[in-house]
Amino acid sequence: MQRSYLPALAALDAFEVVALCDHDAGALSAAHALAPAADTVDSPDRLFERDDVDAVVVSTPTDSHVDLATAALQAGKHVFCEKPLAPHLDGIVALVREAQAHPDQIFQVGFVYRYAPLFRDVAQMVLPRIGPLRQAWAHEFRAAFYRDWRFRKERSGGALLEKIGHHADLFNVFTDSMPSWVAAVGGQAVMRRDNRVTVPAVTGEDITVDRSEILDHAWVIARTQSGIPLEVGVNFFAPHGPYGHDARDREHLEIGLIGDAGMARIYPRRNEVVVWDAHTGERIAHGAQGDEGGWHIGTREQFASFAACITDGKPARADAIAGLAASLLPLAAERAIEGDAAVNVEDMVGGAVSSILERRAPHWGGF
Repeated sequence: MQRSYLPALAALDAFEVVALCDHDAGALSAAHALAPAADTVDSPDRLFERDDVDAVVVSTPTDSHVDLATAALQAGKHVFCEKPLAPHLDGIVALVREAQAHPDQIFQVGFVYRYAPLFRDVAQMVLPRIGPLRQAWAHEFRAAFYRDWRFRKERSGGALLEKIGHHADLFNVFTDSMPSWVAAVGGQAVMRRDNRVTVPAVTGEDITVDRSEILDHAWVIARTQSGIPLEVGVNFFAPHGPYGHDARDREHLEIGLIGDAGMARIYPRRNEVVVWDAHTGERIAHGAQGDEGGWHIGTREQFASFAACITDGKPARADAIAGLAASLLPLAAERAIEGDAAVNVEDMVGGAVSSILERRAPHWGGF
């Protein structure tokens, strides 16, 4: 909230930050320094009962999302909820059902890449150039998380749910499908349950991780319902990215797409996509406009879209069902690693959840 969301909200005329809430007095004071005109309150209930609060941004540890977002919806507020929606599938489904019970209120999930101009350009200009999509991957080699709760499995849901939901959401949109089969390997190489270790974090500082409960690396292979193979590789102890471009490059991400007529490699941190034409051998680099503010590209744009949805009464592109759909790949991957066996996603979620997903609008909301 302090590093990204409050500055992005302050830059938009559509929003006025009127109140802040946090149980951590230090965090609340730091946030208030960024929004000094806002009131500070000591409980969510006091926040939700205010008549001057139209919308609530839930940017808290994952295990608090369901209770806070549910209370906000029941208080009549529009809700922007950080991903993932909950640490477990049951909680995610419960929050989806709650959002569906309030159709007149906007519920948007924090998938920044869905709103980034870079990925809009990929969808509109790059995908048609490379032809029908045949394969996709995402490689993220980065330093460690920077909050202790993220290393607790019950609080965060695990490293894959916490991180690759972004990638899974893009895959769902690009393939207009969902994963049907998932296999994965992974483990703890540096940050383990049996040690206390000091490692670089993505914030640029060194942190001490004590008996981590989550994976620190994994490889995931999946197949979508439409038959497109997907692959995701993640590493959380690579402080300079895979290529060592820059000592400050602590969160290197590459997303790749291959079609009949070409290939694209997307670099969100550089706001760049490079396209190779299979027939001519031509290499074209594209840079996107926008994305001026925020920790990730698309931060300011996602809030501008949230405001527009509230004003126009149109549902968010990254809605609650998109949040559920993006959780399938990481949840299945975690299960595959724990059970040392591939996972059939439909068996994992069951018929009731499958019926929710089948009612989703075409193209998963688009870009």
